[in-house]
Amino acid sequence: MAFIVEQDGYQYGSLALATVFLVPQIVKGYKTQSLKDVSALSLTCVTASSFLWGFYMYETDLIHFACATGFVGVNALSLLSMKVVFYYKEMNDHYKSFGKPPTTCAVIQAEA
Repeated sequence: MAFIVEQDGYQYGSLALATVFLVPQIVKGYKTQSLKDVSALSLTCVTASSFLWGFYMYETDLIHFACATGFVGVNALSLLSMKVVFYYKEMNDHYKSFGKPPTTCAVIQAEA
């Protein structure tokens, strides 16, 4: 196992995979215009921890790790922003339906 862990490719490969884990969710959310299945609390935690961890990495001169962690934070912040925009868009569309007459009206005639 030490042979695998000591390789630079292992370090950068795992860093790349850990960095881009939110990108597919951004693409899916953009295509479907909905992020109802994404927790805002978990995204808030990922955003806050990414920026705190990135600041720590920057202070310890691990700049490439700080950049990767910052990228994760920006992705989480993008998802949070998309979630808010999609929510207000959905609410706006819902409010526009108030006060309008029903689209169909069923008429029932009673037989005498």
